[in-house]
Amino acid sequence: MKYRLTQASSGVATCATKDDRFGCSLSAGDTDADGYPDLAVGVPDEKVGSKTNAGGVHVLRGGTSGLTGTNSRLVHPGHGRRLGQPG
Repeated sequence: MKYRLTQASSGVATCATKDDRFGCSLSAGDTDADGYPDLAVGVPDEKVGSKTNAGGVHVLRGGTSGLTGTNSRLVHPGHGRRLGQPG
């Protein structure tokens, strides 16, 4: 089975914009302790609020059907939380 997730996929936090560099780096792990691997996707040039190139990490959730954009979130400088924390 092949499928493709992008920053424009349904449910992915924030919208795709030019030159975000979504997917520049990747890391997998179970960040929410549900037994399924999640994918952290680096977005080094993500705009956050009015700050251009603030950067961040999109966390895509894994589940019984694989990875999905549903309930993903963007963690960025100033977010105030680590990946495993709710929010």
